Amino acid sequence: VGASVLAAVVLIGAAIEVWHLKTLAETRYAELRHSASFMLFELDRELLKGVTPGRKLLIAEATGEFDRMAQDARADDELKADAADGYHKIGDIQGNPERSNLGDFDGAGQSYSKELALSSAMHPGPRKDIVAGRAQLGLGRLAAFKGSRTDALEHFQTALRSYQAAGD
Repeated sequence: VGASVLAAVVLIGAAIEVWHLKTLAETRYAELRHSASFMLFELDRELLKGVTPGRKLLIAEATGEFDRMAQDARADDELKADAADGYHKIGDIQGNPERSNLGDFDGAGQSYSKELALSSAMHPGPRKDIVAGRAQLGLGRLAAFKGSRTDALEHFQTALRSYQAAGD
């Protein structure tokens, strides 16, 4: 009887796990279809109006995708790092003063801050330090552009320490 109960519990647990994985796969497939449709139709339509409207639409769509990715990451540092990479790119497009941008410096600060928050949630190691350093560089560039030399210096020094830690 005990073995039968144990077998039933194991089978129920396995069935629940299979159902969860199936649901996750279906969700990912729907997201992939949405992304492909978005790029082919919505983004293309906005790009025909000009680069700026297309970039704004791209940022809005990508931010939602990376927010979902960050939320799904839980203990997966690679997924956190991928989301952090995305937030950094979004921040650069929004308002990296060293390149062509949308002039949304507050939005860029929020994106770099999301990147930094993800690095804080990662396990210690070089990848975490690199993500943190890159986020600090983004925040430092914004602070320097806004004329806040003290804040910029603090971000740059923190970035340097992060990069040094990654190299150890």
